Amino acid sequence: MRIDTARAARHTLGILAQRDCLTLLSHLIVDDSSGVEFDKERYSSALKLLEGAGLARDGRASADAVAAVLAHCRDEVRDLDNANQAPAGAPQIRGLGVKNRRIVTIPSNPAARRELFGWILSDVLVALPYSEREITIILSAIHDDPALLRRCLVDEGYLDRDPGRGLYYLPQG
Repeated sequence: MRIDTARAARHTLGILAQRDCLTLLSHLIVDDSSGVEFDKERYSSALKLLEGAGLARDGRASADAVAAVLAHCRDEVRDLDNANQAPAGAPQIRGLGVKNRRIVTIPSNPAARRELFGWILSDVLVALPYSEREITIILSAIHDDPALLRRCLVDEGYLDRDPGRGLYYLPQG
């Protein structure tokens, strides 16, 4: 579950943001808890958090284990950052709302719409003509409302539709 691992990464980073946890972890890595200057309750609480996040085990920590956990957190944060980018191959278009690599809003700016629809025709709908079912399946890979996107392409003249055969194709001329 991507959400669970992302939540765990945020939780781990939150634990490391706590001064007691970071201080204790650094002492555990060098195997010297003698320099930790807080009471037993704070020590126990910080250790419990570190162990729960997989940063320590049985009151000990290794630099390799911590590095692996932090690398995982880095990858999760990177994945979350990428989730708010356009679908793979799509141009960076101002006003294009995206979430989880899917288009969620179509830009209102005519130039941005032309750029988006041009990309769809050149990179997504590459083997026209398509049946209505085929075009819906293809557009659903990049947008939650493929019918809306299909209607926009037809209404704005990027595609024509043969109602008798239910085919979508590039306009003639």
